[in-house]
Amino acid sequence: DKDNIFILFIDDEKLGVVNILRNGGWKNTKLIKDIKDLDDADLRSAHIVFVDINGVGIALQFKNQGIGLASAIKSKYPHKKVVIYSGESNGDRFDRDLRKVDDVIKKNAEPIEFMNIIDGFLKELNA
Repeated sequence: DKDNIFILFIDDEKLGVVNILRNGGWKNTKLIKDIKDLDDADLRSAHIVFVDINGVGIALQFKNQGIGLASAIKSKYPHKKVVIYSGESNGDRFDRDLRKVDDVIKKNAEPIEFMNIIDGFLKELNA
């Protein structure tokens, strides 16, 4: 149910898909620039967390930025769905932390692709 699912994007840049999701009925969609604490209220309330690879995770000093942050979120909150995304095609595709998350997507993917990931998670979250 769209009304009961909280979606959090962690990105240091504005992201158009956030407004598209809100306009599509996902009213509990929020964008924040970074996480300063893994007990952050927005993070605790989120069911699905999208994490950019670059420019986030800096507040907690992860060497591999968003990948480290996403891995830490998944370790602390294994029941949350965590998705890593990036606008860059370069990077370590064999980073062990990438295996911990639930999905990956390109930052410039069509908004419908983000929605498809969310819809796929809904079945599991509502189970």
